[in-house]
Amino acid sequence: IRRGLYPKPACTVGINTPCDAQVLTTQVMAELGEAPFFAIDVPYYHEDETIHHVAGQLKELIPFLEENTGRKMDIDKLRESCNLSNQMSENLWEWLDWRKQVPLTQTSKLVGFTLFMQILFTGCQEGVDAAKAFAREARERTERGEKFFEERVRAVWYQDAVWTDLQMYDWFERELGLTIPVDVFGYFANQGVIDLSNMDTMLDGLARKLVDCHPMARQFRGDVDFYIGDAMRLLDDFQADCFIFAGHIGCKHAWGGVGLFKEACRRADIPLLVFEFDMFDDRVTSYDDVYFEVERFVNEIVLPRKQRKVA
Repeated sequence: IRRGLYPKPACTVGINTPCDAQVLTTQVMAELGEAPFFAIDVPYYHEDETIHHVAGQLKELIPFLEENTGRKMDIDKLRESCNLSNQMSENLWEWLDWRKQVPLTQTSKLVGFTLFMQILFTGCQEGVDAAKAFAREARERTERGEKFFEERVRAVWYQDAVWTDLQMYDWFERELGLTIPVDVFGYFANQGVIDLSNMDTMLDGLARKLVDCHPMARQFRGDVDFYIGDAMRLLDDFQADCFIFAGHIGCKHAWGGVGLFKEACRRADIPLLVFEFDMFDDRVTSYDDVYFEVERFVNEIVLPRKQRKVA
């Protein structure tokens, strides 16, 4: 926006979840966009009142957009988009179910793709096609018993992915036998599909999807018990052996609750690796240091523990 690269908007819509960076970006959009601004407020609480509150704001957003864009809401197009969103969601949930199978037959580095699929392709046919392809490949590879690697350890990577070098996951699989079937960015909670009956039911469904399905907005909104509860659920559902908490240096939500997460893992007797890094900048923690931390954790803690249990 400062450099003039962002197209001048007719209006701007922002949201106050899930993290400080989003809130600050929303403020910048409002201050520098030089256009009418609409803010969506998402309460901290996980209850029906929150869904109704957000749905009410989405309803208020419609006349705001109509006034500032000069275009009228087309309920039939909304219903079509919600229908495609439902199809995509159902295929993503099927895909995640196939990634629960032991051993994992797809590469680990696909773990965060559900978030990007939702951001880029929700409500369009391309999103449905891509989600179907992911699920189909996982099903066919599992049914054929194909695999690229020998799985020795399964981890829930319950924090930020290493976006700067996705090949790192290949190294984990090849050198350590470590697979990561799911991470916090890849977990797309199944809270049901959008009811297409009328405008109100569709707005309720979109609101629920916005606050209770998506990664981060779901886990980092409210108390840490919700974050820990999802973690333990993923550990069981994906039959994992441990957690890896790769904490992005700027994520105050996660670091603020890591002590309680450690305590929950201790009580559940689950191995947990915690280290700090920047998911976009390897100057904070080098790739060699990440390799060292993960390798030591797998070889010195998790594998010996699994071998003792077998013995």
